[in-house]
Amino acid sequence: MIKVYCMCVMIVGLMFLFNFAGFDLPSGGVIDALMIDDLSSSQSSKFYSDLISILKGVAVAGILIGTFTRTPPTNYLIAILVITLLGAFMVDIMRILELLTTNGGGTLFNMIGTTIGGIMAIAFLISIIEWWKG
Repeated sequence: MIKVYCMCVMIVGLMFLFNFAGFDLPSGGVIDALMIDDLSSSQSSKFYSDLISILKGVAVAGILIGTFTRTPPTNYLIAILVITLLGAFMVDIMRILELLTTNGGGTLFNMIGTTIGGIMAIAFLISIIEWWKG
């Protein structure tokens, strides 16, 4: 079976590919914010301060969960990140299907997009379940 980390890399790669190809997708804003043009202004941007705050909150939540349960808190932290990535991927796939429909892509392109997106999502879910069970 394919591992969760391989699926994460493939999905992030597809998100970057769609962004570089010019698709206007929901994940494009995050990818554009990660692109650093000037290193001097990158640490003072609002995105990075928000990102640091979110990571601190997730770390505190992981420590609290690890305190009250017997599982390592890293499993919960990784699960949150992986499920968020799955949600972002699904929203991107739905947006691509919407773009295909509105731009006269036809039913063939919709079927191909649905097949590829569905297979990737199901494989990702199976790998998440396999990873979670150990």
